[in-house]
Amino acid sequence: MSVALRELMAKVFKRDIADLPDEPDIDNVKNWDSLRHTMLMMSIESEYGVTVPPDLAPTLTSYAAISQFLEQS
Repeated sequence: MSVALRELMAKVFKRDIADLPDEPDIDNVKNWDSLRHTMLMMSIESEYGVTVPPDLAPTLTSYAAISQFLEQS
């Protein structure tokens, strides 16, 4: 899952996967703004077949948090 999630993040943020930090988060990824965050949440729902609850989406602002959410889903 980790490579697939990193690839998805790179696609949403229009970055080369090699340019993503080891632990991407909202503070260290260029282009991670509110619009791209929404796009990331929608892409995660589509790619992984999960529903991101609206109250949880604002907390999923790092690779680690998203990975944990996906593992628990």
